[in-house]
Amino acid sequence: MNRRSIFQFAAVAACALSVSMVRGAPSSIRMVTNTADAGPGSLREAIVWADIHPGTVIRFKIPSETAAGRGSLPIIKPLSPLPIISGARTVIDGTAPATAGPVKRITPGVVINGAQIAPKACGLHLEAAQCVIKGLVINGFSGSGIELFGPHTSENRVEGCFIGTDPTGDRGDGNRSHGIDIALGANHNAIGGTAPGAGNVVSGNGDRGVKLFGAGADDNVVEGNIIGANAAGDAAVMNGKNGVDIDGGAKNNIIGGAAPGARNIISGNGERGVLIASPGTNSNSVAGNFIGTNAAGTAAIPNHAYGIDIEGMSQLNTIGGATPGARNLISGNTQAGVKIYGFETMFNEITGNYIGTDVSGTRPLGNGDNGVDIAGGAGRNTVGGSQPGEANRIAFNGADGMRVYDAGTKDNTLEGNDVYANARLGIEWADGAADRNSHLNNHFAGPFLTRARTSTRPTAAPHNKRAHREH
Repeated sequence: MNRRSIFQFAAVAACALSVSMVRGAPSSIRMVTNTADAGPGSLREAIVWADIHPGTVIRFKIPSETAAGRGSLPIIKPLSPLPIISGARTVIDGTAPATAGPVKRITPGVVINGAQIAPKACGLHLEAAQCVIKGLVINGFSGSGIELFGPHTSENRVEGCFIGTDPTGDRGDGNRSHGIDIALGANHNAIGGTAPGAGNVVSGNGDRGVKLFGAGADDNVVEGNIIGANAAGDAAVMNGKNGVDIDGGAKNNIIGGAAPGARNIISGNGERGVLIASPGTNSNSVAGNFIGTNAAGTAAIPNHAYGIDIEGMSQLNTIGGATPGARNLISGNTQAGVKIYGFETMFNEITGNYIGTDVSGTRPLGNGDNGVDIAGGAGRNTVGGSQPGEANRIAFNGADGMRVYDAGTKDNTLEGNDVYANARLGIEWADGAADRNSHLNNHFAGPFLTRARTSTRPTAAPHNKRAHREH
């Protein structure tokens, strides 16, 4: 059984345990019946109960006359920070009642708004295992929307929530810090999921959309979400900085995946779509996502820097994969599609992606700068490969298809890629990089082409030919 299967089995087992406790012990259900800050029937009182009664399921049945404001959902406005969620297997389920017709992507039914709380307060703070937070709108907090902190905070799920938007998911009503913050060793948690309605919208926040930070923040899965766009995935609702930020030594995290429904839409963010940075931030996977485009993969919703940025000695990360399901679409961003930067940023693999095209791989949806940019002394990274499915398609970008530059940038492998119709060169070696990488090109300053043919597709510059193989 692989790591993903083990994690999914644990998550399903946790859910089954919660359900069985509810069926066998009705007292484990706690109803929130009003929007008051405290007292009987309040959310605060329900969390306090759950912290001393593991397995409590908190549900909401607030009379319609108390549901006022945007989206006609009940709005809970705490006057002070809510209690830490410390009871194992707690479920907070604000999902709206089911409606006729097809299953909606997300159906949140309750708003938790932090406008009346003092600075640096988060929405929900979780320090427990096997909990579920679902069906909530969490906005207006001066801190993060949801925090998962500590090494015992594991096997939790956050699903079906709007974090940082209004109840419609169409405009920002952001938390001032991150949408979701996973840190201090929190591990094996799931943000979103592949089932209908499991994905979250994490948009409109002041800082990162989803942040995974620090040693021990490992083996978390972020899948099926919209991060930086509206609930329909067709317009930006910007997070102020990066859409997904993996930093500080976090390892083995999975962003997206090859399975149906695992795709994240990571678009419209104020800086990078995905940042992977710092020593020890190793062996993370980014696969199957649309980064810089709408949910259909047909139009740009740019991240306002790089699509994916790997830097600061981060190593052994994988972007894409050899199967169609693992392919990332990295297009429409204002700067390079993928940037790999810095000394000892090594052994990263970029395989099987579309970089600068639309979802079909044939129409232009270029990034504003290079398709792939390797610089600052980065070494021993691989773009493409010789095995079936490993080639990247890199086309229609605003500068070079691939650019490798700066003295000290050495031992990188560019192999087997489909590079054409970029505004400048297909591949450019510059600023001393050619000499240091030339052993991979039979000592040619540029790539050695074993086969090439002209393309009838429109090109941004006449000197770009469609290169099938580079060695």
